[in-house]
Amino acid sequence: MAYTKFPNSPLKSYTTDWNFVAKSIFESPYFGSELKKMNYFKKDIDNLIIGTRTPQEKMIKIFEYIKHKINWNGYY
Repeated sequence: MAYTKFPNSPLKSYTTDWNFVAKSIFESPYFGSELKKMNYFKKDIDNLIIGTRTPQEKMIKIFEYIKHKINWNGYY
């Protein structure tokens, strides 16, 4: 959604371009701070990719690992 304009109220912009979208996500009080964290699973990932031969193998292993770590809380 780019903007809303309700009767008797000013225009409220939500998105103007992808840079604005990215900035608003990183500044979001709901999950922006989570995106700024580093090394969430560094030890796990380091152990996971030991012995992989190609970047594609690493990508697949990391993708599968993350898929199993993410859970929907029924709200967000």
